[in-house]
Amino acid sequence: MVKYPINKNPILPPKLSNKIGVYVIFARNEHGAIPISRVLDIDCEGRLYIGQTSDTFEERLQMFKRVMKPNYKSTGHSGALNLKEIELLRNKFTIETIYVGVIEYPSPKELEEKMLEEYRQEFGEVPPLNNSK
Repeated sequence: MVKYPINKNPILPPKLSNKIGVYVIFARNEHGAIPISRVLDIDCEGRLYIGQTSDTFEERLQMFKRVMKPNYKSTGHSGALNLKEIELLRNKFTIETIYVGVIEYPSPKELEEKMLEEYRQEFGEVPPLNNSK
């Protein structure tokens, strides 16, 4: 899966921007993926969030980016809200370390549920930003 830095505008290439499907938020640095400790194992890919969109990828990812901002008041993306509200997460995973990969899919909710369950079966829990309050 190609990973795109979320701090670019536009985030995705034009051929993907207006599509729908599932997206995965990753943590990366100059050395590659930032491993994430989970209950059963280490997620060596650095997956922070698995989500889907019925809007376009670009609209949903721009919302993620806006909600991450400290002064932005909307709660329009729970994963970004978790990142913003938990100081240790915010300090560890800055916008420069946030990347996204996308999978075009006609039934995004179905694929998202499948990917979340596969992750849960492998690691014993969902990705860290998928947890809500």
